[in-house]
Amino acid sequence: MARYANLTALAHSHPPAIYPAVRLALTSAVIVTASPHLGRPLRYLGRWILAL
Repeated sequence: MARYANLTALAHSHPPAIYPAVRLALTSAVIVTASPHLGRPLRYLGRWILAL
């Protein structure tokens, strides 16, 4: 019976833990990478508003 107890533990295990620091690091990396591209439309919008 002990052999089968180990196999059922594998079938009913929980998903691996995801640490908040990893999520924060990935989110920060995406924001820092995309920020120059997100700022450009706002600069163009500001120029259009000034032109009006």
